[in-house]
Order: sequence, then C-alpha cells, then structure tokens
Amino acid sequence: MQRRNQQQWQQLFAEQATSGLSAQQFCRDKNLCAKYFSLRKKQLAWRDSAAAFVPARLSGTSHPAMTPSATPVLIMRHHACTVQFSSLPDPVYLAQLLSALS
Repeated sequence: MQRRNQQQWQQLFAEQATSGLSAQQFCRDKNLCAKYFSLRKKQLAWRDSAAAFVPARLSGTSHPAMTPSATPVLIMRHHACTVQFSSLPDPVYLAQLLSALS
C-alpha cells in the first residue's frame, strides 16, 4: 500500500471532483480503496471549491436590490459575504443558493 501525504490526497480529491467519475469508479480506475478514500476525504475536511462557488451576476446599479434606499426583507450571511434581498426571491432560486452555500 502506498503512503500519501495530505497534499497528495488533496490532489486526488480534486482530480476525482473534476473527472466526472463517481468516487467508486475513480477509485477503481486508480486502484484505491473507496472506503479509505472517503475516510481520508472526511478526515482532511476536503471541500470541492467548484461546488462551494456560487456564481453571481451584476445586472447594473439600477437593480432594486442594489439601491441603498431599498430596505432589505431578507439578509443572508455566509462567512464574510452578505447577500441582501429587497423582496423575497423565487423559492427555487433561494433553495439552490442555500444548497450551494451549505
């Protein structure tokens, strides 16, 4: 069995995330134990940065949510980021946003 350091495991996690393969298939292809791969992933608290990224679009400063006078009806905070809504967003959009931030 080959010993790997933390950086090598992180590289494998990133490679699997971008491969489009399930962890099971990736491990089969790389001759890795899928259970140990999953265990190391949890131990090292690896998080897929692509999955954690929430894209945002700026449609211009005239957007109601961008005007300083608009009173927010919903404020969401996640680490150093704050998102304010001047009206309630579409529930599907809000669910997708919350899922992406979790």
